[in-house]
Amino acid sequence: MNIKFHKILLFAAVIITFSFGMVFARQIIKIEGIHSGDLKALSFEMTDDGEIWISAVGAEGQFSDGLICGGWIIDAYSRLKVWRMNMGNTNSFGNSDELRKYEGNLKLKKGKYEVYYYASANKMGNIDIKGPGELFKFLGKLFSGRAIKDRYKSFENLYLEIKGDASVFRLIDNPKSFAPDYARKPVLLQYTELGDNVFKKVFFSITKRTNIHIYMIGEYSRSGRRMVDGGWITDLNTGEKVWEATRWNTDFAGGARKNRVFDDDVNFPAGDYELVYITDDSHSFEGWNDLPPSDPYFWGITISGGKNYKKGDFQLTENPHISKPLLKIIKMGNNEFRQESFKLKKNAKLRIYCFGEYSISDGEFVDYGWIEDNSTHETVWKLNWDNSEFGGGSEKNRVFDGIINLPKGSYTVHYLTDDSHSYNHWNASPPFDPNNYGISICGVGKTFDPKSFEILEGPEEGVDILVRMVGLGDDVNRFESFELTKPTKIHIYSIGEGDRTRMYDYGWIERMPDRRVVWEMTYRNTNPAGGARKNRMYDDNIILDRGKYRAYFITDGSHSFEEWNAPKPRDPADWGITITKSIK
Repeated sequence: MNIKFHKILLFAAVIITFSFGMVFARQIIKIEGIHSGDLKALSFEMTDDGEIWISAVGAEGQFSDGLICGGWIIDAYSRLKVWRMNMGNTNSFGNSDELRKYEGNLKLKKGKYEVYYYASANKMGNIDIKGPGELFKFLGKLFSGRAIKDRYKSFENLYLEIKGDASVFRLIDNPKSFAPDYARKPVLLQYTELGDNVFKKVFFSITKRTNIHIYMIGEYSRSGRRMVDGGWITDLNTGEKVWEATRWNTDFAGGARKNRVFDDDVNFPAGDYELVYITDDSHSFEGWNDLPPSDPYFWGITISGGKNYKKGDFQLTENPHISKPLLKIIKMGNNEFRQESFKLKKNAKLRIYCFGEYSISDGEFVDYGWIEDNSTHETVWKLNWDNSEFGGGSEKNRVFDGIINLPKGSYTVHYLTDDSHSYNHWNASPPFDPNNYGISICGVGKTFDPKSFEILEGPEEGVDILVRMVGLGDDVNRFESFELTKPTKIHIYSIGEGDRTRMYDYGWIERMPDRRVVWEMTYRNTNPAGGARKNRMYDDNIILDRGKYRAYFITDGSHSFEEWNAPKPRDPADWGITITKSIK
């Protein structure tokens, strides 16, 4: 449920009483009119050390052991909690089974403070039923509707009131003008009050080694063992992550156990950097599905100057050339296959940014990219489970964002999708960067020379291709002719289907015009092609005399590049046959 800031109500008054000719001034601030899903806030200042009186009514979840409605106070400078209602400091209130009341004094130092009150939209809370008696009671209320009815009635009693000596205690912001006061200056970069399904990417440079302060509040998934609302920073000169919010470098942020906070200086050398921040599809400033953190308005990330920081050490930049893709195959839809070739004129480090879909039921990727060496047909990089990480959104989204080293040579980049869950056709939550669904390649480091990277028109620059029939589907019967002017060593690369008894998808070569078979793909002369046992591959040279030839390839009615009925081979796009003048 969305936060109803427009419904925030505040009662503030100064009460003056006379006693023995003396005047005593007292200020009262009050939060009331609380509804399901509300997050209400105001701020006050202590102009000197003093004491305030707090009276508040909250509520515990039905059949749970904690408060789901209640208030708290944080120090505006440190952003740390100084007081919070809980089951231990509250008592039962009235005749309600859920309402809890707090009353007591709180000593505060001189400074600014922020008061928050949250009423959960989850009226049951985290259900904790003990024994069959509580179970039947819970089910009775649930099916009778009394649970919801009673909860709405309880909301009428929720409030938080603070009283203090007006000489030291004063209201700063009324609800309409409330804004949290972040005292760490200067703020260099800020993405806060973030909602669901956010993806932020920004570039910055550090002109000389310095400390920047990172204040980040996000969500940790215990089931996924990762931050699902969080961020990271990548050094664009090395492609390495130099900072990332994790379970281990963050602290409890208050509220729900999954709320985590990073609040510390990080030292950065001079260089170019990329900051990414993401949120998933639930539990955010847009609407909490559990208790918010103690500092809810800062859900997101704030970067400010750290210790010894000097003005100008940090500068926001446009997308630097070292992060601009040299090649990209993106916005991949259903049942798409695309490939693009490139040539490296010298050894290079390349940054690969590749999203894909992992099928848990199949135990393999169904949308993925890979890079192949054109001279050997060897796969030099491929998206897999071990080299990828959670890509945001649905559990099946995975991403590789890292560095590979490639020697001088010619390569082809492939990307393949199945029939569901792709760009603009998501059947579950999309990844955090859906517009880049596919694969992109960037140069790494300021020493990388873009001129050393050349896009090729064909897959094998400088190679004489005699026959290429690949990406074949079901029920295919194709042939292509070629001619040799002298005895020639040729290379055959063919992937098909077969078992020990026969081949089902396979190729052969006939000499023309007598149609004598000079080579045939068989189970015995092929090797496993990866995936299902029936996937077979021929990858070798033969010598043919001068003359005219015809290459054939046929497929049966199932298991092909069109649709696999078993795990596909390592190189599915080359299902078929490719013949070249020998390249090895």
